[in-house]
Formats: sequence, structure tokens, C-alpha cells
Amino acid sequence: MSDDRKMQVLERHVAAENAHDLAATLATLTADCEFVDGALGMRWSGHDGAAAHYRMWWDAFDVQVAGERLHLAEGSAVAETTWTGTHVGTFAGVAATHRRVEFTVAVVVEFRDGLMASERFYWDTAALARQLGLAAFDVVDFGRPRRPACCARPSKSRRLTCYRPIRRPHPSSTSRDETSGYLPQALKSGNTRSIPTCPTGRPPRVNAEE
Repeated sequence: MSDDRKMQVLERHVAAENAHDLAATLATLTADCEFVDGALGMRWSGHDGAAAHYRMWWDAFDVQVAGERLHLAEGSAVAETTWTGTHVGTFAGVAATHRRVEFTVAVVVEFRDGLMASERFYWDTAALARQLGLAAFDVVDFGRPRRPACCARPSKSRRLTCYRPIRRPHPSSTSRDETSGYLPQALKSGNTRSIPTCPTGRPPRVNAEE
């Protein structure tokens, strides 16, 4: 795929995206496209998945994308972009603040058959959280009712779940438990005074596997 052809597809894609024209945006993507957000730890597949990705950003921030730099390679491109918008809808459990936001996103694009086959996004969640008046996002869990963070479990489409903070001991003072991951010895011994407890009565889980 020539560089000129890549540029044409990218220009069509960004124009449709900024117009919030879903049909025209999807027309620039292969049917089996894949979107991966490295910051949120989320993955979307196919046109339905891509539509969910765009609705998340459009509904929450009415976002607009501006290209800053573009680096072309064979079959791929890396774009440095600036995303701007207004926080008009719920994002990561945070209700609309109507604050203006601006943050930088690096996007890696793969091409196939004259269309965009994948996009991978890398950005700083803390930078966006600060603009919304937060130190950090509490729980990253989109499209579902929020569960107690200490009980959250990643699903197939949401590989990253933010757990309730827990005081991490030195590695030498931890032991392995097959059902609850790496837990402090204090929890093993029943001394839970400094360890947050779950409202459901379950012990906190740190990096527990499914």
C-alpha cells in the first residue's frame, strides 16, 4: 500500500471521526478490525467493537482529533495526535463535569487491503484525570454497573481492572495463595487492621488470576 493511499485513508478516517459520522468512519476499517487501548487495557474487535469504542469517546467528551506528526512505514503508521473536547457524559464512572480537556494520544495504525485493520492507542490516564479534578480514575470499568473494586474481575473484552489500593509489603513478606493471589502475611495471620475490607465480606485480592 503506497504512502499516498495510506494518507488518503487516514484523512477520510479522521474527517469522518471528527464529524462523528459512524458509518463513514467504519467504512475506512476492515470488517475484522481490532482496537486496543493500552492505557485502559481494553480491546474491541470488528465493526461492532469499533462502534462501541467511538461511542465511548464521543458520548463522554464530544472529542475532536488533530494530527500533530505522522510517521509512515510499510503497512503501518504512527500518529502523534491531540484530542480535545468537553466532558459531557460519564467516563470511568465519573459523571459529566463539563470541563474542557486536551491530551496527547499516540496511535499505531496497521493497514490491510486498502483499509485500516487495527489501531492501538497509548495515552496518559493521569493527565486526563487531573483535568477532570481527580487525582486518578477510581475504577476503569465501562458499560456495566460498578462493583466493589476489591472484587472486580477482568472479562475477556476488558483485560484490565483497577483494584482497590492495598498496602504492598516487601516481596520477602508475601506468600502465594492459589485462590487469592499474593497476600500480605498480615492478612494470613488475621491482622487486617491496616488492610481495606470488601463490603461483600470477601478478602481483598491483589492481581488475582481468573
